[in-house]
Amino acid sequence: MKKLTALIAGATLSAILLTGCHSDEKVKPDALLYHRFALVKANGDEVKVEQDQEVPYIEFNENFNISGKMCNNFSGQAIYKDGKITSDNLVSTKMLCPSDQLNKLDYMIDEMLKRGANVALRNNQLTLKSGNDILIFNLRDVVN
Repeated sequence: MKKLTALIAGATLSAILLTGCHSDEKVKPDALLYHRFALVKANGDEVKVEQDQEVPYIEFNENFNISGKMCNNFSGQAIYKDGKITSDNLVSTKMLCPSDQLNKLDYMIDEMLKRGANVALRNNQLTLKSGNDILIFNLRDVVN
């Protein structure tokens, strides 16, 4: 009987822990505001930058204005609703970048935000997902 009780208790604890790790809890907008997130992975690939290049990033400012840089700078007004961020009015510079990866990221972030990207934030890591595209960012610093 003691073995059965221990087994049930262990299974219950495992279920509670798994449920907590896989929660569908929505990110609160305040958790994003005034933060800069540096891009570390795009669709599973490490993001590589040359020594003289800035690490791609996204930041969230007052009134949910977003800005950032992949290769080109971008900015615009975003809407955050039901765990999804959307911005169909991004403006950006239009330079050709020496890196194919950064050129693709410029296009990807624009398309993701136009379609709407699901947002997850866990352990200071921001994930944006839209369709088959996934961008993973690490918290970098607080935006002034």
